[in-house]
Amino acid sequence: MNLTDEASAWFARMHSDQVMSEDETAFVEWLEANPQHRKAYEEVAAVWGGLGELRGDPAMRPLLSHLSDDVEASPKRGLDRRRLLQAAAASIGVLGVAGASWFGVSEFAGAETYQTAFGEQRRVALQDGSTLTLNTETKVRVRFTETERRLWLDQGQAYFIVAPDRTRPFRVFVGDEEVRALGTQFEVRRDGDQMKVTLEEGSVAIIRRASQEVLRADTPAPADVVLEMGQQAIVAPAEAIQVAVVDTRRMTAWRFGQMALDADRLSYAVTELNRYNTRQIVIDSPELQSLQISGLFQTGSPEAFVEAISAVLPVEVASQDERSIHLVYARAN
Repeated sequence: MNLTDEASAWFARMHSDQVMSEDETAFVEWLEANPQHRKAYEEVAAVWGGLGELRGDPAMRPLLSHLSDDVEASPKRGLDRRRLLQAAAASIGVLGVAGASWFGVSEFAGAETYQTAFGEQRRVALQDGSTLTLNTETKVRVRFTETERRLWLDQGQAYFIVAPDRTRPFRVFVGDEEVRALGTQFEVRRDGDQMKVTLEEGSVAIIRRASQEVLRADTPAPADVVLEMGQQAIVAPAEAIQVAVVDTRRMTAWRFGQMALDADRLSYAVTELNRYNTRQIVIDSPELQSLQISGLFQTGSPEAFVEAISAVLPVEVASQDERSIHLVYARAN
């Protein structure tokens, strides 16, 4: 372990919520053992921008008295930031969950969180003029800086209308995948490890195993796929990206409280409708699963949906209460 690695390890350890008095003592001893230790630690802290946060922590003020006052104002430009990040990541692996949790917070430092509950939808006007529409049970984190606009879709489904800004790329991360807007309107849906990107206007680049490095405005997008208007991409781990032409109005009908179906399986329709309602539809007869249904339905009315499909499909209500509606196959008399 070289000096940068040591300093990164100490930086991660001293940010842990499980730091012990023995760690504090050892940290001071390490700092005082060699002037190069102090210099290396200051460089790490300056790159991470951590000194400002630490100075506001009463528990850390005595330890920070060992550091110079002007470090934050003059970070070392020659320091390899990527190497520091790698060293810090390695340190997290050694330190365990406590260190990892701190760096998880650091990654999203300054990010605003927007979230919807079950059955809720929300429209958010972002500071750059873009708009964000969150579907049911969705969580998005947003952090805008002078050089880029970065968002993380942690769960659910969101629709983005991106305001043009050539100086700041608009980047949406879903796990290791990135969707980079090129002046556009698009939707991203996250189902576990799978991501669906539907492009309604403009174009987007999909980048697999995307770098988390901050971009310059003129940084080209090393795209795996660039979608054109009316296309949808399905991205799943260890699989090739699938691209198809879709009816975007049907795909994005949820924004208007609707579900548009076109010869879709009844099982799919029920699953989608159940995302919005506490009163759940339950299919009790397996032969109903593959029946096909078309039409435009209100996502907030499972009763109206059941009434509509009962008129055109061999479906009947076996039982119902405030929490559920059970469907079975209607046998001909």
